[in-house]
Amino acid sequence: MPTMYLAQWAKAQNPPVATSTAYRWFREGKLPPGVNARKQQSGTIVVEPVDPLAEIDPEALVRRLAEAGYVVLTREQVRSIDESLCVDRNDAHQETPPS
Repeated sequence: MPTMYLAQWAKAQNPPVATSTAYRWFREGKLPPGVNARKQQSGTIVVEPVDPLAEIDPEALVRRLAEAGYVVLTREQVRSIDESLCVDRNDAHQETPPS
């Protein structure tokens, strides 16, 4: 997400936030968590992009998913499964010659 004006950010929310509400939240310091906005010297308020995944520990996420009963595969495991499925499909589609 590139840097955008506060009004653009407000319209991009789901559901959209009224521009006046977004400005009020900014003035009162009540923008939602993770929304970094700053006022430039010109008076324009810009919202800086935030990567919501930046602070996630991948190993902790895998542990939590495994504890919840999910099977977590590495990319290499997925490739291996995909390749074996392709081989199986090719074998199943080969016609045997009539006798």
